[in-house]
Amino acid sequence: MVASDQASHVRQLPDELYLVDYDLPRGNERRRFYRAIQRYLREHLMEETEWSTKSVVFTEDVKFAFFVQREAVKVGGVAHVWKAKRVYEEPREAGETG
Repeated sequence: MVASDQASHVRQLPDELYLVDYDLPRGNERRRFYRAIQRYLREHLMEETEWSTKSVVFTEDVKFAFFVQREAVKVGGVAHVWKAKRVYEEPREAGETG
């Protein structure tokens, strides 16, 4: 596959989205968390939501982001919700000209 073909298969992300990083305990509680997330995604027709392999989810849906956070805490884990915004230009340093 050439680079232009690869680019056509890359999902375009919105300019703003929510990131949730979480850390879960091992064992049954972990499985309970993932089942709750899968159920939420099915019920809200969001099965295409993207997940990282490093305990991070990104979504445009703020309600889902906080659902993930609540479920992580409910099973004894920790989670943080972040709002990310795409930046198109490198910011200038204070006092820089030209």
